[in-house]
Amino acid sequence: MRKVLDEAKKCYAEEVDDQLIEQMLVIDGCFILELLYVNYHGKPNDGIDPILDSILMPIYVRHDLLLLESQLPFFVLNKLFDLTVAHIAGARQGTLTDYVIPYFGNMWDSGNNRTTLPLPPPPKNNEYCHILHILHNHYAKPQEQNPGSLVMPCASDLDYAGVKFRVGTEVRFQNPEGPFDRAYFEIPKLKLYDSSEPFLRNLIAFEQCCHGDVIKRYFASYAVLLDTLINTHKDVQVLERAKIIDNYCVSDFLTTLSTQYSSGKHWQNR
Repeated sequence: MRKVLDEAKKCYAEEVDDQLIEQMLVIDGCFILELLYVNYHGKPNDGIDPILDSILMPIYVRHDLLLLESQLPFFVLNKLFDLTVAHIAGARQGTLTDYVIPYFGNMWDSGNNRTTLPLPPPPKNNEYCHILHILHNHYAKPQEQNPGSLVMPCASDLDYAGVKFRVGTEVRFQNPEGPFDRAYFEIPKLKLYDSSEPFLRNLIAFEQCCHGDVIKRYFASYAVLLDTLINTHKDVQVLERAKIIDNYCVSDFLTTLSTQYSSGKHWQNR
C-alpha cells in the first residue's frame, strides 16, 4: 500500500495522514474482499459471524458499499485481491469483477438484468475506478443517441392518444405502420425495492461526477424519462397496467431524482 499511496491519495478530495490512509486501504480493502469471497464461496462453519449471521447487517453493509463516498480505488482492491483471494487453495480462479456482480446481484432489477452475460471490457487502461463503476458498466445498456430534445406528453395523454406501452429491453418508440395500427412505446421495467433507491442514486451520482464522454448518463436519462411520463396518479396507473413499474412510490422517487439532476445540484448520496 505504501507503493501505491501517492496514486491512491489522488482519488480523495480530503488530505489525510499517510499512515492513516495506509491502514485504511488495507483494513477496508481486506474487509470488502472477505465479504465478496464468502458470498461467492460460502461461509465456513467455524463460528458465528457478526455480519453474515445477522438478518439486517448484510443489507446495511451492501448499502454502505454502494455509497459514492465509500468507494476504494479499484487498483487497490485488485492488488489486495492478487495477494490474498487469488492465492487461496481450492478457490475457483477468477477476477475481482467476477466476485463483485454476484454480491450486488439482487440490488437492481430492471427486467433486463445481465448477470448471466459476460462483463463488457473495462474502460480506459483496463481498469475500473471502483466497485460502483463496475456495477454501472454492468447494468447500463448502450443506446443510440438522438440529437436534440423533444417535449413529450405524460403517460396518460399518450395512452389517450392510442399509444400502447409495453416492457422492452431498451427505450424505443415505434410509429404505427398502417392506418389501423397503434404506436408502441417500449421501456425497460423498473422494480423498486428497499435497496433500489440508494443503488440508483449512487449510480446517477457517479454519472454526474464523470465527464459525459467517459461515462454515459444512462441511469440519469432513464430517471428523467420516467419522471417526464409521470405527472399524476393516472400516469402511474397507465405504467403499472403496462407492467413497466410495479411500485406506487416510484412517482415521488423519480420526481426527486430528476429535480436534482436538472437543477445541477450536488448529489447527496444516501
